[in-house]
Amino acid sequence: MDTESSSSHAADQRTRWGDAVDPGMLIVPAILLRHQQRLGLTPLEMLLVLNIVAEWDEPNELPSPRPSVLAKRIGTSPRTIQRAITKLAQAGLVERRPSETCRGMTVRRFDLSGLRKRLQELSLPQARVRPDASKAA
Repeated sequence: MDTESSSSHAADQRTRWGDAVDPGMLIVPAILLRHQQRLGLTPLEMLLVLNIVAEWDEPNELPSPRPSVLAKRIGTSPRTIQRAITKLAQAGLVERRPSETCRGMTVRRFDLSGLRKRLQELSLPQARVRPDASKAA
């Protein structure tokens, strides 16, 4: 996106959402939402993925939100979040990296490469069948 279209896009979002855009916007591929069921994501898992992505500030630095923070934000227990993370990992969508020290704190980063790969597969022309197109027949 060039600077001019980027500015136009920002203005469009401000028109839609007003001052609510000031703290930031979350940009995700629409295919993630449109193929939630095909990806096997429950509503909780989708909300968890969106919250992890919301913490992904720098493209070259993986997000590292704490499960306890995610649990509080989503309104569930840390154990429920841990189980959902495990399920996402088993599905190959998210990888929880080993602990590391960052700015004096111990963090565990989330690698979303598996999800990205799966979304790219779903975006291929032969996979671009609308999820509800089969129901229309």
